[in-house]
Amino acid sequence: MTGLPTEQLLVDEGAAVQLAPTEIAHLRRLLGGLLDVRGDMATISRVVGHLRLPTGRTLRIRSPKAPAASVLAWSAFADPRFKALKTVGGKVPLGADDGDIATLLVRLLVLHTEEAVLRHGLLRQYRRTSTVTETVRGRIDFARLAREGANLGRLPCEVWERSAGTRVNRFLLAALMPAGAIPRCVERRSPA
Repeated sequence: MTGLPTEQLLVDEGAAVQLAPTEIAHLRRLLGGLLDVRGDMATISRVVGHLRLPTGRTLRIRSPKAPAASVLAWSAFADPRFKALKTVGGKVPLGADDGDIATLLVRLLVLHTEEAVLRHGLLRQYRRTSTVTETVRGRIDFARLAREGANLGRLPCEVWERSAGTRVNRFLLAALMPAGAIPRCVERRSPA
């Protein structure tokens, strides 16, 4: 997938970071008074998360005051609709550097997607394809067989094959691809 950032800048909220002039101009339009600029150094206050910069880099701003697990616990306490977040600590491996809530949320997305795929499998649909085979599979394409000299050793057939290339699966893949750009979001688990 194209469009993944080549470089990430990790900075705590309120800490200065060196940026290019085009990046500073972009952040001024985006953040307004939440951005303080002195030369080529920029300080962002009261904003956390990921910001895509026009140079292709991603600026990851994290809160030094509130680790991700705490923010999710506060959300679960404040709003009953987020009660499923109370089990985060038991499901998602938390590390010492979990100050970025986006990282933890993407880890949750990856975890729940993996669980759903393992439990239910990928959605598949039948798709008609053409194949050339030595044995009869599906419907023989007699017009193509005649055009190709009636070679019975290579029978052109139309078959219905199950394919995982469905819209839903492509949507899940597109949602998960950016997770590779966030450190420690996709961790290999040993088979149980």
